[in-house]
Amino acid sequence: MGGVSVGDKSFFFQGDQLRIFISDPHLVKEVLLNELGNYYRPEGSILHKIIPLVGRGLANLNGEEWVMHRRILDPAFRVETIKVCKSKLFLKTKLVFS
Repeated sequence: MGGVSVGDKSFFFQGDQLRIFISDPHLVKEVLLNELGNYYRPEGSILHKIIPLVGRGLANLNGEEWVMHRRILDPAFRVETIKVCKSKLFLKTKLVFS
């Protein structure tokens, strides 16, 4: 599985499907906020196959369903919320890995 990596972007083919990975935070934000309608998770992907195990959520939804779930979860990912939970998250993570 050959691919090309250019800075914060990587491209490769998985079978006949082009996969694009981006890690630039500004580009990720642009895609998630303004270009979402141009991207989707293929129905045959592993994320769709595990729905019976994990349920339907952001990782395996598309379109309006994804938008609705994202709006519901948005407050949990705001900086203010994360700051409040930061110390508890750190301690719990430390316990898991020690």
